[in-house]
Order: sequence, then C-alpha cells, then structure tokens
Amino acid sequence: MIDDQRLRKAVLDVWKKEARGRTVVAAGTSMRPLIKEGYALTVVPMQESRQARIGDIILFDRGGGMIAHRMIGRKHRCDGVWFQEKGDNTFSPEWVHASSIIGKVVAIDTGTHVIDLTRWYWIPISRIVGYYWHWLFLMVGIILRVKTTLLPHRQLTRFGRIYAAVLRWLEKFPTIMLRIK
Repeated sequence: MIDDQRLRKAVLDVWKKEARGRTVVAAGTSMRPLIKEGYALTVVPMQESRQARIGDIILFDRGGGMIAHRMIGRKHRCDGVWFQEKGDNTFSPEWVHASSIIGKVVAIDTGTHVIDLTRWYWIPISRIVGYYWHWLFLMVGIILRVKTTLLPHRQLTRFGRIYAAVLRWLEKFPTIMLRIK
C-alpha cells in the first residue's frame, strides 16, 4: 500500500510540474447539480495556493482518492495554508492542506455541452456560491457559540426546530443558482 501511495504522489507531482490540463471523470453526488456522475472535468494544476480563490472548484488528494469540491475558506497556520472545502450537495465542510491540492476545475463536459468555468458569467456565480457558504458557516458558528454562552443548560426546542428548518432551506438555496447551465 505504501508503494502505491508513493507512486500516486510521484505521478501527481509530475502532472503538476507539466502545467497542462488533464481530464478526470466525476463519480459521486457531492457536487450536484453542477457536476453529476460521469461528467468529464478539465483540471489545470495549481503551482501555488494563491491561485485558488473562494468559490473555485478544486481537485485534491484525500488518502487515495481524488475529490473535487468548492473552496469556501482559507486559513494560514504555522504548518501552512489550509483550505476549507465543501461539496455543493453536502453540508459538511472540511479542511484540507494546500499540499493536497492537485488543481482547479476549469471546465465541465456534460456529454452534450461544455461548461467553461472561466467564462465571465461563471466566475461571479462561483464566487457568490463560495462566499455564501463561507458566511453561512461563520454565522452558524457564531449563533451556536452565543447560544451555548448565554443559555448553556437550556433546551430551546422551538428555537431548535426553527433553526433546523431555516438551515435546511439555506442549505438548498445555492443549488438553485447552479441549476442554470
């Protein structure tokens, strides 16, 4: 297994140095409705973490598998740059180190047409969706901290139901924009 991981890393390092775009085929549903299973993604390697911006769809290596998710945050820590990533169809953001980034998705081939994410209209849509998630998770964190600070031992069942319903609606909101192709 370790030899497989070394070989995989070596192949990815060579690919990054070539600075050419490559095509990978999407599997899974975490980026629906924009990316569906079987769509071909054109990925260009990123030489530096500065090239990634909030809203970009990045391809990264996560323990033996490649994942394409939207970048919704960036954090500079003593051990390097970390990106917060999230699938458009999931509600669980995670952090990934910049060294795991393979590249940036620049086009999506659906089989009937190509979505060029570098076009003038896709860039602001991607930024809006990325910042939407960034601010939503920031606000959720603040609300939960305020609730636990002010009312640490109190169950707010009505508030909890309203909060959950609002979050479910807010979770689906960005996918409405992404249905337009």
